[in-house]
Amino acid sequence: MRKHAPSGLAILAALTVLTTLVGCGSSRSKIRGVVDTPYLQKDKVVLEVQKRTGQIPVSVALLDAGRVIVTTPSRLYVADNHGALHLLDVSLPRDRLRDAAVMNGQLVLLGRNAVWTREADTWRRLRFPRVLIENPDHLLRAPDGSVWAVGPRAILRLKPAGRNLESLPLPSAREIVDVAFDPDGQAYVLSGSWIFRMTDGGWQQVAELPAVKGKLTAFAVNEDGMWVGTPSGLLHLQGVEWNTIRGEQGLPYEDVTSLGTGRKTLWVGTIWGVCRYEDGRWEYYANRRWLPDDEVRRVVAESDTSAWILTKSGVSHLFKRRMTLAQKALIFEKRIPVRHTRYGLIGECTLIQPGRLDTFLLRDNDNDGLWSAMYLAAECFRWAVTRDPEARQRAIRTFEALERLERITGIPGYPARSIVKIDEPTYGGEGHPTPDGKWKWKGDTSSDEIVGHLFAYPIFYDLVAEGEYQERVRALVHRIADHIVSHNFHLVDLDGKPTTWGVWNPDSLNNNPNWSNEKGLNSLEILSFLRVAHHVTGDSRFLEAYYDLAQKHHYAENTINQKIVPPGEVNHSDDELAFLSYYGLFRYETDRKLRDIYVKSMERSWRIEQPEKNPLWNYIATYALGRDCGLQDAVETLRDVPLDLVSWRMRNSQRADLQVDSLIARDGRRQATRALPPSERGAFKWNSNPYLLDDGDSGLVEDDGGFWLLPYWMGRYHGYIVNAEAAAKP
Repeated sequence: MRKHAPSGLAILAALTVLTTLVGCGSSRSKIRGVVDTPYLQKDKVVLEVQKRTGQIPVSVALLDAGRVIVTTPSRLYVADNHGALHLLDVSLPRDRLRDAAVMNGQLVLLGRNAVWTREADTWRRLRFPRVLIENPDHLLRAPDGSVWAVGPRAILRLKPAGRNLESLPLPSAREIVDVAFDPDGQAYVLSGSWIFRMTDGGWQQVAELPAVKGKLTAFAVNEDGMWVGTPSGLLHLQGVEWNTIRGEQGLPYEDVTSLGTGRKTLWVGTIWGVCRYEDGRWEYYANRRWLPDDEVRRVVAESDTSAWILTKSGVSHLFKRRMTLAQKALIFEKRIPVRHTRYGLIGECTLIQPGRLDTFLLRDNDNDGLWSAMYLAAECFRWAVTRDPEARQRAIRTFEALERLERITGIPGYPARSIVKIDEPTYGGEGHPTPDGKWKWKGDTSSDEIVGHLFAYPIFYDLVAEGEYQERVRALVHRIADHIVSHNFHLVDLDGKPTTWGVWNPDSLNNNPNWSNEKGLNSLEILSFLRVAHHVTGDSRFLEAYYDLAQKHHYAENTINQKIVPPGEVNHSDDELAFLSYYGLFRYETDRKLRDIYVKSMERSWRIEQPEKNPLWNYIATYALGRDCGLQDAVETLRDVPLDLVSWRMRNSQRADLQVDSLIARDGRRQATRALPPSERGAFKWNSNPYLLDDGDSGLVEDDGGFWLLPYWMGRYHGYIVNAEAAAKP
């Protein structure tokens, strides 16, 4: 990792107060949404071979579409793309197996001193020539159907109709690195510092490598040229020119162990993960989200979009499947009622065994109200877009669960963080039993929860609620707003004291230095609360309080610099609270002068957040400013979020392509100078820090996916994501 001066983002943020938004140039009426065309979704199947079988895998070889043979020293297994791993029911020769291949539908095995072919029900032994100094150590299946046995000092070939091993001696006595085949089936070999091409007359020398420090480790050929792996990066021959590719050129990790190619792609195995290169872009697959372990020993490319990866302890199939965001949304929607709904509240689930979804347990979370509210908003937008009855039913059920959080405390307008049955454990927080002794509710409710409730309720009121539900949400919003206003802009707990973070009082925000960091954000929050409350309830008291805070106490001006920048303490959770609050404020504000102030606030906030490519921030900024604020970036981020939402420990501090920011995160951890894409970072929710190098946990939590569904359905509702079928209509 390279140490670096303060990031461009940090410098920009520190200097920028009010700025024109780059890339946000069109008026609201001219905003063009991004069509939801099919894309290639990253996916995987991870097979922990050693853990499941007690055997150490030594090779992986293609069997047929979607299936491979996994070889261990004494057994063969067939693995498929659904995660199955079956012992191959066939007698094996008495030899220590090193590799396997398939030729004409029959097995070919590599042992210590021979190649074994299967004929009928017996094994035929093909001995190596006695003159070999060193025996072959792996097999390759050539495009013509032949199988090659390759080692540092020998290349042997077994033709489909042959019964003997054919030696293919090189003119060079140097050590053989590997044999590779180009997309047209032409064979090449890297030996010493020379590359040879196979011809009818033998081997023809075609290229010489530049001087390289360290041992050459891998060799591959595709349409983009020839590739050589080393412990310190790649060499690439395109035409007649060699280029070095290291971290500075985008290679995520430099210690290369193996290479695999599609026609246009390069898969790079390293001692710390797999890198994939296509069209000038690198992707990084590492850690348990993608691999059984990070020490890659072989890459077998099945196509440009599919590769089987052999690691020290198992095998992974990394592949991309064609889908749309609409199809991805359906996948996430289906999980919610199965593993993520507890008493109507929506949240993550705990896994007893890492990554094992069938071992899930539901438990409370301090932010059950916030996560459930964000899901409620998502389902409201979904209903407005699709008119799917399921969306409306889910919205109503989630609203009822949130409504219960307020009712169960016995304090009008004061919602609990979460609830559990009296005999269930609670995880942290302050628990209070209900008078009937059946339930416990969590107190010390945070401003986070109120932001979530008052973000979602007006959306529910506008888009879903009818009749009884309109009255219920109107009454609920009135109680919450009345509680805050009546308690001098505080959220007051069971003990009669303000909660830790439920403070929006002018004396605190404007005059108390202990609240200086919250001054801008909390001003934004309470203005949004009051604007929302007036819209839903029509009570002029809330509008009067709104104008009093906005104008007399300068809360509107406080919002301009609400986003704290380095060297201040940057809290990404505050970004979520700010943007959710912005949405309600811009949705209902009618005063032109105040709106102009809020535009300045949003312009500054989004300009700072722009490098994160956060879809929720970008969509809310686009709505607020009436200009395209990163709609394409938003779609790319939604596409990159993995289908696997288990929180695996993701380590990136070893990477060669990332620069380390000289400014550490608020919790003392190191961070990069650029935001990492979701598929490469540990945490998913938008309130997490996308710059953290190392994050996540041991695979014992699965996120509910509501964080993804909210921007997706918000984007659909506002026309920022356009359904492909709708886009095709004249």
